[in-house]
Amino acid sequence: MRTKAVVLIFLPFLITGIGFGEEKNKDDVITLRIIAPESGLIKGRPNIVNFEIEIKRPYHINSEQPQGDYLIPVSLSFNQNEGIKIKKITFPKPTFKKFSFSDSPLSIYEGTVALTIDVSVGATYRKKEVILSGTFHYQACDEESCLPPTDLPFEFNLKIK
Repeated sequence: MRTKAVVLIFLPFLITGIGFGEEKNKDDVITLRIIAPESGLIKGRPNIVNFEIEIKRPYHINSEQPQGDYLIPVSLSFNQNEGIKIKKITFPKPTFKKFSFSDSPLSIYEGTVALTIDVSVGATYRKKEVILSGTFHYQACDEESCLPPTDLPFEFNLKIK
């Protein structure tokens, strides 16, 4: 089973210390930061993991609910991994912006965007870390053109308290 959402990038990075990691995609268009609880995820309870996406100027990406059938929505899908369940994804409010190529404002993300994901780790999970992985799908555009749609796999190792 896969859960769809918005926004991530490939990140083979063990989150330690304050639970912060960063990775850029191959085109250097998007940088993802993940912020997990400093002390680690708590077993048997809901936990919040924050995702911050920085979209390099002059690019924007469509929101998860774009304003036209021809527009490619951003999405985030999660793999099923032992010990972790995605409970809820909270998307940021998009910006509505008019472009020269559109008759009406489009629902987009630009600059820095943050979303939260409620995750839970099973109460009987025994390992000291858990893997959160999946794929981020987006298409970056500027005022003139769009880059090809991109699928970026990601994997985060999150500490367990």
